Amino acid sequence: MSIDFRRISMSVPWNIFLLTVGGVLYTFGLKAFAVPHGFISGGLFGLGMLVFYQTNVLSVATWYALLCVPVALIAWLFLSRRFVLYSLYGMIMVFVFSQP
Repeated sequence: MSIDFRRISMSVPWNIFLLTVGGVLYTFGLKAFAVPHGFISGGLFGLGMLVFYQTNVLSVATWYALLCVPVALIAWLFLSRRFVLYSLYGMIMVFVFSQP
């Protein structure tokens, strides 16, 4: 009874599961620690937090989604489709779980 771990680890459902868990953990950490204390994280979510703190317009999640659109469009042109689709799924998970 040999389990082919490479086949499991490269499967789409496993990757989707990992992206979902990662999105939950990332947004939990941000919503539990960073946002209530006014900290800023890195990346596009951190840039969205910075814009939100300066303008107090829209939510951090909405700013994150707006900032992700041009990055996703550029990635669609220059990177592999599989990578871009996984990244978009991860971005959507962070956006969904970071809603107030």
